[in-house]
Amino acid sequence: KKGIGILALALSSLLALFTALLGALPESPKGDSQRERKAYIYSLGYRIGEESKKEIVIPESFGALYEKYNALQKEVGMGLEEFAGEKAMLYSYKLENFCENEAYINLIVLEGRIIGGDVSTLYSDGFMLPLASKEENLKAIEGK
Repeated sequence: KKGIGILALALSSLLALFTALLGALPESPKGDSQRERKAYIYSLGYRIGEESKKEIVIPESFGALYEKYNALQKEVGMGLEEFAGEKAMLYSYKLENFCENEAYINLIVLEGRIIGGDVSTLYSDGFMLPLASKEENLKAIEGK
């Protein structure tokens, strides 16, 4: 009986710690409405054009390309593993104040939250950067 009590106490302590850690994690930015998405983009320092959107499915298993894309998400505290197999919306905006090349910001939104995205060009010799501030991403381009 004593061993079961100790085990129960240890498990409840572990559960309490896990719950506290989850509560301490930053919540994904809101992205349910166009207004929320624009506010998030503006908070990063970007100015944008019109919005386009399409439904996507986050792959159930990540190949090499998607692993690389997911690593980009992790650079800014996001990650797509927990959303594998889920349908999400991809919102894209042409950037109006970023660089000389035509660039876009893309947001992946699931259940009203921005769970990932990128800043990129469509050119084969272009770039793909995380959802970081305009200043951070400009430094990354200059460092290439």
